[in-house]
Order: sequence, then C-alpha cells, then structure tokens
Amino acid sequence: MIKEAVVLAAGLSIRMRGFTNLPKQVLKVLDKPLIYYPLTALVLNGVKKVYVVVNEVTYGPIREILSGVPIDIEYVINDKPDRDNGYSVILGGSYVKGNYFYLAMSDHIFSIDIPKVLTRYVGIADLVVGADSKPKFIDIEEATKILVKDGNVVRVGKGLSEFTHIDIGIFIMNKKVVNYFRECSEVKYVIKLADLINYSITKGVKAVVADVEGRFWFDIDTREDLEKVRSELRDYVENVKSFMNYLVKA
Repeated sequence: MIKEAVVLAAGLSIRMRGFTNLPKQVLKVLDKPLIYYPLTALVLNGVKKVYVVVNEVTYGPIREILSGVPIDIEYVINDKPDRDNGYSVILGGSYVKGNYFYLAMSDHIFSIDIPKVLTRYVGIADLVVGADSKPKFIDIEEATKILVKDGNVVRVGKGLSEFTHIDIGIFIMNKKVVNYFRECSEVKYVIKLADLINYSITKGVKAVVADVEGRFWFDIDTREDLEKVRSELRDYVENVKSFMNYLVKA
C-alpha cells in the first residue's frame, strides 16, 4: 500500500482571476473546499502522509482550510511558481521517504476507486499515469493527451495530434524518477509535468497508463468548470463528497 502523496497547489490560477482572489483550492464545491476532494480519495486508499506544494500566496489560505483535517500534512513552499507544475513535482517528490508515492492535482475531483486502479501497476512500471480512454466529462481540446504504443507511454502533451488517452491528473511514481525530473529542470527554467515525463521516458523510464475507462473525474480551471460541478455533474460530485464524513467534519 502506498502511504505517501504529493499534492500540487502552487499554481497561479490565472484563469480564475477576476472571479476570485482566493486560491481555487479553497473555493467551495457543494459546501466543501475543492482540495478536500483529492485528499479524500487519497486517504481512503491508504495514504498517511501528504506533502502539499504551495506558493507564498496559496500557503496561508490552504493551511487554514486544512488546519482541522486529521491528516499528516507537510507544506512545501514553491518560491518560483513561474517555473510551472513540473518544478513543484520535483520539490514535493524530494520530501518523499518511501519507494513509491502518489502525485495528484489539488483542483481535480476523482471517483474514490480511481487511486486503486493505479496501484495495479506498481512494480510493473516506474511511472503510472492515470488516464482515460473514454472521457465523458471534460473538454478534450483543453486536456493533456497521452500516446500509448505497445502498452507503454510514448509521449504526453496538450498539443498531440495523435493520442490514445487523456491524462486525469493522478499518478504513481517511483521516487527514483524524481532524479530524472531534476536533470530536466537543470536545462529548462519553465518545466511542465509533461516535459518531465517525456524527458524521463527518453532516459529509459518505463511509463504505463492505468486506464479508468470513463470513471468520473473532473478538473477545475475556470469559473465555468466550477459551475458545472455544482450543476450538471452534481450527482457525481455528491457521490465523492459522501465519503468525506470519514475524513473531515468541517
């Protein structure tokens, strides 16, 4: 069982500007802060320690909203959020003690069983990418695409013209992969997670997808996304929220 997770919450939330001055992770989705949703899925799948990567602006509000949550949380400050989410992955991954850890986005909502789907591939690959071959709820144009051939991830990126899956924002990786990520960061300043994955593949890291095959997941980037989970996707979100009583009383 994987007991550690890195959760990324250091983004600049540029597409939410003009709607709110708060970090989107603390915005309420059916009366619960958005960040509670990925944390619930992780903890109910065995995670005991969470490293939340924040920036100097998001740190205070996120720490406050999580202060009453009975989870062992350690905050990692990214003082260079302009280097993008790949840099946050490197910072958070450096704190991990065990061999394998989850990596999750703080602005995604997942069905509770999704982390378990990924664990089936632990030991088979060093990098397991949560993916969906049958996405039902998101705008594919906006999504990060994945090309898989012969069972292995070949390339990841938003601009792929040929792809087989969509990235769902949750991963499992061997800590040694972080060393390759660090190498990549030494030659590029702005580093997206997709850049790190592609670089590690060129270095021989075996990466596979764990296909969730249409299970519910959704990422929130805009005000419209927030309204969507409060309306047409409400029943799916309510299902995830129903598990929160085991985790939080807020």
